Amino acid sequence: MAGAETQRLRDPGDPKVSPAVDALNEILYMGRRLRMHVLLVAESATVCALGGPEVREQFTTVILARASTGMWRRLAPIAHAAASS
Repeated sequence: MAGAETQRLRDPGDPKVSPAVDALNEILYMGRRLRMHVLLVAESATVCALGGPEVREQFTTVILARASTGMWRRLAPIAHAAASS
């Protein structure tokens, strides 16, 4: 969600980061220490939505289906070039 949109939905006393995003981050970091695997299914797992680039680095496997060339470059830069659509 864009920053302006988020500001419209938040009340003055609400935390800046969703408790759900905080919980996801804790599970991801804890899971790595405990050798647990976390499966996340998302339509668009952007850096902003996940809470930062360091969070996205916690995922060792990324599966893309019907990904645009731009998304392929962002999420699978070390893989072979995306197939042409």
